[in-house]
Amino acid sequence: MNICLATVHSNPAFTPLALLYLKACLLERKAPLAAAVSILEFKPADTPEAITQRVLEHSPDLLGLSCYVWNIKTLMAAAQQIKARRPAICIVLGGPEVGPVARSVLERNPCIDCIVKSEGELPFADIVETLANGGDLATVKGICLRRANDIIETEDAPTLHDLNQLASPCRPPDFDPAGRIICIETQRGCVFRCNFCFYNKDLSIRNRRFDLDRVKQE
Repeated sequence: MNICLATVHSNPAFTPLALLYLKACLLERKAPLAAAVSILEFKPADTPEAITQRVLEHSPDLLGLSCYVWNIKTLMAAAQQIKARRPAICIVLGGPEVGPVARSVLERNPCIDCIVKSEGELPFADIVETLANGGDLATVKGICLRRANDIIETEDAPTLHDLNQLASPCRPPDFDPAGRIICIETQRGCVFRCNFCFYNKDLSIRNRRFDLDRVKQE
């Protein structure tokens, strides 16, 4: 299976932390996929047409898009063009701009096949493994998916209590931080409950931290 992970940066100097986590998790669970997982990064000025062309050049079977407030409109326009030109590509969205409102995003955008509702590493790896084995995506926890004219929302994925179980995003073989601003994650979640913010509103554990030794190693 050929997998592309893509995002549009607000600042291209920063490393794509979310996509690096996804790739690291895939490589840890299925090492032979190393050559089949590519990360595509785009600048704020890149058009949906340019994104579509570059994605199609990689001929992915599965396309994962990392969605934030600054890129959602561009990525949705690109997804529509990609699906129109290559209907067989499975398009999966993740990120804070789509996860908490997954059903409504699928209802409004027929070009999208699946959305990861919360943290993406483990559900996305389950999606890849299920598709590779010819399984049913409805068995994957923590996602919302399209099936014909229906939208199916699966049960929530278990909360990962120990973040140190996640593969390090700094270790994929093609990770090259030269000339980049490196993003290092020390914790996930927030102890506050601001109404304007989607961040981890659906988690019972509101703050989890990586071990200090791991942070130092990264």
